[in-house]
Amino acid sequence: KGVFFATPHTDESSIPAPVGHRLPLCLYIGTLFAKHPYERSFMTDATPQDIHIHAAIDLGASSGRVIAGWIEDGKIQLREIHRFENIQQRIAGHDCWNLDELFSQAVIGLGKIPEAMGKAPTTIGVDTWGLDYVLLDNEDKPLAPSIAHRDARTEGMPEVADSLLDPARTYSIAGIQRMAINTSNQLIAHLKETPEQLE
Repeated sequence: KGVFFATPHTDESSIPAPVGHRLPLCLYIGTLFAKHPYERSFMTDATPQDIHIHAAIDLGASSGRVIAGWIEDGKIQLREIHRFENIQQRIAGHDCWNLDELFSQAVIGLGKIPEAMGKAPTTIGVDTWGLDYVLLDNEDKPLAPSIAHRDARTEGMPEVADSLLDPARTYSIAGIQRMAINTSNQLIAHLKETPEQLE
């Protein structure tokens, strides 16, 4: 999985730069919080106290949730604040993540924390799929829908990848199990279908 952490002081200068305008999904969602002061406004009300509340946005394949966590008496405590469905969209023949809805639901959940916990979160963490990505244009806007790793476009792509780079070499670089859903296979499928988006 991919993870992004932000604090009330996170700004654009601290966001990792896109790799060839390809940003992992967790970082893309994280940048939305850093780039939109209005959505971040609920983060600025925290006052120094003994117990700090930390927010976690956990995005799964079929649902998402916002969790508040804190340390009390030396133990980690967790409380689920908000849960929501993650319903994929069918766009141009592909199963895609609904990024706008995921962001909106995350904001709703984060906005519930001050009332539920009595204070705003000190930090925010985003945990989601490390396989998927968002293509960005020159203005850092999504260039195309974020296609889910379970989409059928990666069928047969591992064999194509093997023809481009020896599987043993791939494993020595990435250290990840050979699976059709891997990002490399997604990018190969993307390149075959819409090469102009990766120029």
